[in-house]
Amino acid sequence: MNTNRRGALTALVVAMALAVLPACDPDAEQDPDTTPETRKGRITGNVSMSDGASPAGAEIHLQETDTRITTTAQGTFAFEALDVGTYTFVISKAGYQSLRRSVDLEAGKTVSMGIEMDPGAATNRLSGTITLEGASSHEGITVSLENTAFTTTTNAQGGFVLEGLEIGSYTLLATKEGYASEETYVGMLGSPRTVNLTLGRP
Repeated sequence: MNTNRRGALTALVVAMALAVLPACDPDAEQDPDTTPETRKGRITGNVSMSDGASPAGAEIHLQETDTRITTTAQGTFAFEALDVGTYTFVISKAGYQSLRRSVDLEAGKTVSMGIEMDPGAATNRLSGTITLEGASSHEGITVSLENTAFTTTTNAQGGFVLEGLEIGSYTLLATKEGYASEETYVGMLGSPRTVNLTLGRP
């Protein structure tokens, strides 16, 4: 009787060991590794012109990352390895009305955009007030749009005006000796815009 019990116990131990072995096998199939890169997404698009003109060279400005790319000869573009979230684009090209588009991007997904631009370049007026911290006069602050020829200086009240801007996206830079410079993004989409800033001491 005792011999039979020992035999049954031994058989049970062997069976349990065999059941555990596959789980310890280094060659056993593993779940795919979910790295941060696999959670990234991408946004692609195709730009066309309603008048049939070439779509090459249209600028796509991704505001959240301040990234600017231009379309290919076929009008295509792509932003790779983007984090999950909502993204806003400004699409512009000389001679055409600029557009603004927003898209929601999910993990590991690709969002495709179809964009058609209409002729009708417009000029815009950008104005505003830039003041100097602790100063009674705010005259002489240099106001410029980066990578353009547009520049002016403020009057005693800090007022400035830039006219004749094409539709598009710009970076406004305000500087004056003795003060910390300030910059801000400005999207010109066919209507006047106003910017107000204060330059502080460094």
